[in-house]
This record gives sequence, C-alpha cells and structure tokens, in this order.
Amino acid sequence: MQRYRVGHGFPFHVDRSPSGSIWFDEGEWEALRQRQFHDELHLIFTAPWQARVRKEASLEAEHALLVERLGEPILAKIDELNGILAEHPYRSMALAYFQKGREDLD
Repeated sequence: MQRYRVGHGFPFHVDRSPSGSIWFDEGEWEALRQRQFHDELHLIFTAPWQARVRKEASLEAEHALLVERLGEPILAKIDELNGILAEHPYRSMALAYFQKGREDLD
C-alpha cells in the first residue's frame, strides 16, 4: 500500500495498492463526496497533485511560524502592506527601506 495525501483541506491520506485498488478509512469517501472531490479521485495519485499538496503544506507551515513569531495583528498589517505594494512602481524601494531598518535614520 502506498499513501497519498489528499490535501485541499482534507486531513487524511488515501491508500492505494500496487494493483490500483483504493482503500478508504471510515468517513473519508463521504468527505470527498460532500465536497465534490470524488470525481477527481484519480488526480490525487498524480505527481502534479502531490506537488501542489506539498506546496500547500509548506505554505501552511510557513504561515503558522509567522503567526507564532510575529502574532496575528502584525502579520495582518504586513499582509495589508504587501497588497498595497504589490503593483506599486517603487515596491523595491519600500522593501529596501524595511530591510535596512530605521536605525540608519537616527
């Protein structure tokens, strides 16, 4: 049996045998059907799907670390500023300002 992470908010793995049989634990098939993922079951076993699942997990871990270290209020402000600067013509100048720090201004 090989385990494949479902991702996309599902906290479980789907087991697949070398012969191609798929095994579900209790409640997993119902969870997939409820969110209309049962039609895409075959995609879970593909390399692109699994790459997206790994990237999703990495981004979630990064976000959790930022929340732990900075706190939600500061992270929310940073996200807001990032959105404002996303298309600003002098975005790189603003980022350099943050990188340099305010101590150089005193």
